[in-house]
Formats: sequence, C-alpha cells, structure tokens
Amino acid sequence: MNEELMNGAPADSIAFAQEKGWMTSEFFLKWLKHFVRYTKASNGNKTLLLLDGHCSHKSLGYLQIAKENGVIVFCFPAHCSHHVQPLDVGFFRPLHTYLDQKIQLWLHQNPGKAVTQLKIAGLLNQAYLKGAVPLNAINSFKKTGIHPFNSHVFEDWQLGPALATDKQISETRGDINENQMELDIQDKPSTSGHNLSSLSVLDISVK
Repeated sequence: MNEELMNGAPADSIAFAQEKGWMTSEFFLKWLKHFVRYTKASNGNKTLLLLDGHCSHKSLGYLQIAKENGVIVFCFPAHCSHHVQPLDVGFFRPLHTYLDQKIQLWLHQNPGKAVTQLKIAGLLNQAYLKGAVPLNAINSFKKTGIHPFNSHVFEDWQLGPALATDKQISETRGDINENQMELDIQDKPSTSGHNLSSLSVLDISVK
C-alpha cells in the first residue's frame, strides 16, 4: 500500500492494497470496524447494514463483530442488487458521471499529462462531494422500497426470470445437428495430455 494513493481522498477514508483488486474477508473485517466506529453502532444504538452476497461477507469473524456491536446484517437476494441496493440504484451512476467530468476537466487543464494512480483519490473526492448528497440518498432508499418501507415497490415482471430462459436452444445457439456434434467430439484429439488447443476446440464444438 502506497499512502500517496490516498492524497486528496474523501475525509476519513481508509484503503487497503490487495493483489487481485477484490474485496476479501480480511479486508471486509477491517472495513466493518471502520463502519462501527463512524456509525457509532452499539447494542444501544443498533445499525442496519445492507450487503450483497459476496463471499467476503460470509465469515464467522465479521458476524461476531457485528453482533457484539449491534450491527444488524441483511443480505440482499442474489442477482437483485440492481433493483434493491441503494448505491446501485441512485448513487454509482451520478458518481461515475461526475468523476468522468472531473477527469476530462483535469486533462483539459493539464495538456500533455496523464491521470496517474496518484491523482485518482483527489479527483474521486471532487466527484464524491457532488454525488453524495442527502437527496440522492433519500431517493435511493425510497426507490428500492427500503425507507419508507414499501413491499409493493416492484412489479411482478421485475421478479420474473430472465427472458433468455424462455428461448429455445435453436434461438440462442443456432440449429444444432446432434449427430454432427457427436462426430465432432469423437474426432477431437484426447485432452488427457492437457493440450490447450485441443481443449479449446472441444469446448467450441460442444457449445
């Protein structure tokens, strides 16, 4: 972790460096302690924490910390965050728009220069201050039916399966000659030797 990466970041932000760039259970536990600290959550001041079902959110350690500090954890149903997660519904889009504007303005004011990693936190802070306003938060929680609570906020069609599941195989994969597919598979070289080119050909034939 290079501390200079946080130059100009939003106040009281925390950051961690992870090799693959994904949230892990270890980092999420650190974030949860940060969350407890700034929300002042306790058993006398219970706080609701809304999460998606990412694997980093499913460790016994974080659940214990949450319980001890009065944090009530609610996990959204799978594949529904675009409907029910306030950040997805009403915050990330304007944040992305404002960040793009700030980057374009910086490039215009600094011709010939590139936006490096050390500039991102400061530019993000400018966009964050424009996007993280009370009205956006209020509208996001209202639109998702969380607050004020509205169990009828979604129509039946929004809870149905994806339209792709109603299509016939011939519509999504083209007409498949089953006899020809069998011949194609039998004619392919053995994959027992882990030959990557053979694996690729076999994969294409089956699909």
